[in-house]
Amino acid sequence: MPYVSATVISGPPEEALKVVRDALVANAFTILSATPTEFTAAGPGLTSSRQNSLLGASKVSLRVENSVLHLQAELGGAARLGLFATLFPLALGVFLAVVLGLARKPNGLIAPLLAVGPWLVVGPLMAVLFRKRTEKALNALLQSTAAISANG
Repeated sequence: MPYVSATVISGPPEEALKVVRDALVANAFTILSATPTEFTAAGPGLTSSRQNSLLGASKVSLRVENSVLHLQAELGGAARLGLFATLFPLALGVFLAVVLGLARKPNGLIAPLLAVGPWLVVGPLMAVLFRKRTEKALNALLQSTAAISANG
């Protein structure tokens, strides 16, 4: 899931990149490559909805060109957690239906599917929420960087 954004900066490009780099490193991102005007970092991934939303970005690339800070991100962490939220309830329902069906329990096939039915709607909604929260966090990082570089 690619995500692209940009913002105008008024300070030195090195300072703007340092602000973003420091924020990403503080969230366990690893710097893969760096030059004075760009860098690429890889994130550890999002494993819980309680983690910092920046972790929804699995790879982040930033470059400064003509006083514009360009951000490109792969939202692999958000996509992976969203896929889990979508597929796990379905898999659990099927598993329970098979186990209870084999045990010849009354309503053994229907009860588990009814129990996880709401999650078949909630899971995909959570996937969208994870993606939107990551995009919002990346935008906030860019806007904060622009403000800091203007004052710095």
